[in-house]
Amino acid sequence: MVCLSCNQQGMTDEHRQKLKQEAADRKIQRVTDADILTTAKKMASEIYEQSKSDSTKRDNVKWISLQDSVLSPYEQQMQEAYQYSLDQRLELYDNIEDTAEGSIVFTKPEISPDSIHGFWVITLDKKDVIKSLQ
Repeated sequence: MVCLSCNQQGMTDEHRQKLKQEAADRKIQRVTDADILTTAKKMASEIYEQSKSDSTKRDNVKWISLQDSVLSPYEQQMQEAYQYSLDQRLELYDNIEDTAEGSIVFTKPEISPDSIHGFWVITLDKKDVIKSLQ
C-alpha cells in the first residue's frame, strides 16, 4: 500500500521534481541580516550592470538626478545626503538599506572626477532575496 501511494500512476517525473523542490523550499534555514544584505547588494549590482548595458525599462530601477524635485521622502533624504557629501568633498559610497516595508533599497551614485550626476535607486523584494539564498 505504501509503495503504491509513493509511485502513483499518472505522476510524472516533472511532478515529482516539483514536489521535491517545494519540500526543499519549505525547509527552515537560518540566515542572518548580513547574509541578506550581502546577497541583496550582489543582486542589485547585477541589475545595475544590466541596466547600464541595455535600455530595458525595469520597475525596480530608477535614476534620480540631483536636480529632481518630485521625489519620495526616502529619495529626497538620499539626494540630500549625496549632495551634502559632495559639498563636503567626502567620498561617495553605494548604500544598501533594509526598509520596514519588506524591501531592500540599494543606491549607487554616478560620479565623475569632480561631481555627481545623480544616483540609481534599485528596490528589491526582501522575500525574493531570502529565497535566492537557498
